[in-house]
Amino acid sequence: MNLLKTWLLVVSLFCSFTYANSEQLSLNGNWQFSNATFDDPNTLLAANYADWDILTVPGNWDTHAKYSEFSGKGYYQKTFTPPAHWQNKHIRLKFSAVYQTAKVWINGHLLGKHVGGYTPFEFEISQYLRFGKDNSVVVMADNTYHRGAWWAWGGISRDVTLIAEQDTRIVYQHISSGPDFAQQTIKFTIKYKIQNYTDKALSQTIHSEILDAKQQKKAFSLQVKLPANQSIIRTTSFVEKLSAYKLWDLQQPNLYTLDTKLTEQSKVVAAHKDSFGIRKFEVRGEQFFLNNQAVRLNGVNRVHDHPDFGNTEPDELVLKDLQDIKLLGGISRG
Repeated sequence: MNLLKTWLLVVSLFCSFTYANSEQLSLNGNWQFSNATFDDPNTLLAANYADWDILTVPGNWDTHAKYSEFSGKGYYQKTFTPPAHWQNKHIRLKFSAVYQTAKVWINGHLLGKHVGGYTPFEFEISQYLRFGKDNSVVVMADNTYHRGAWWAWGGISRDVTLIAEQDTRIVYQHISSGPDFAQQTIKFTIKYKIQNYTDKALSQTIHSEILDAKQQKKAFSLQVKLPANQSIIRTTSFVEKLSAYKLWDLQQPNLYTLDTKLTEQSKVVAAHKDSFGIRKFEVRGEQFFLNNQAVRLNGVNRVHDHPDFGNTEPDELVLKDLQDIKLLGGISRG
């Protein structure tokens, strides 16, 4: 079997849906940009941003002729007004990726620093927002980190989003589903992180369902105590019969949905969905096994670089490349 696929080896098959009971406002679009030197943050925060250039976010400054050879600290600024009805909600500022090191200020307050050009990060900003007035977010992006033979595209390369939520939220749910072929079972382990934004302790219930395209496969609940102004992590495990589920494999990439609702006195206060697949990768000696079956994998490497788009490629370009790879004999699953 000749399988042309590098991205098959992704360990987790997660596909997050939109959070329920939350509102989102995109800050994508035109941002002011400068690569001037600002040794003093006060000078940066007092700058006349109207004199700066305009770049599109998401994007990379390297794709613009003026900055094509620039490496260092670039600065972005955007003015926005939050919706008036968000005033009593809990608001986060989320960056899906900034290459490589980022610092973020909101209305002159330093929110923090993030290192890692391909990972998302966020800040709680409720206390710093001004309602009924303009708000200013400033981002420093430093792309001087270089390793290996790739181009270090600089800038805010993925979405920037404001997210407003109620008093509690499901931060994440991590799903592990490991088949045991000897015992003919599947062990499920699910870890939840729940955030309480209020200044009082809360008692709530996690209700989860595992669903396929047609029916409910499993339902379960957990009682949780949420300390004031803290997040907690809760984990549950259970074993199911292997015969009751369809495995994810190359020819049939079966997926299930974990649909979770957080309730308080029977009222839904937060919800979250994730898709996941059930499969097992193993290496025995020099042989690779998928779901207890030996497979032979040949791989290709697709680099997400483009002279016009940097590493912020549009979906249609990625899709075209994947279609070309399939024409060469590749299998696109998951």
